[in-house]
Amino acid sequence: MSTIIRCPNCCKCLGAYMDAYDYLFSLIKRDYIKANLNEVATTNILQSLDWGPEAGALLDALGLENRCCRMNMLSKIKISDT
Repeated sequence: MSTIIRCPNCCKCLGAYMDAYDYLFSLIKRDYIKANLNEVATTNILQSLDWGPEAGALLDALGLENRCCRMNMLSKIKISDT
C-alpha cells in the first residue's frame, strides 16, 4: 500500500497505477538479475544500476504524462498493511 493516492499537484488518481507499477518494475529487475547474475555482484545490484530508462518507459506505458505524477510515482513511499 502506498502513502500517495492522489497526486498532490494535479489531483490525478495515482492509486490505480501503484500496484501495476510495483509489479511490472519488479519483473524488470528480476529479469535483469537472472540475465546478469554471473556478471554483477548481487549485494550491490540494486544500488549500482541506473533504473531510470526502464522506469521512464514503464511510466510511459502506464500513460502517466504529467511530470508531477511521474515524480510522485518514482519517489513514493511504500508502507506495509500487515
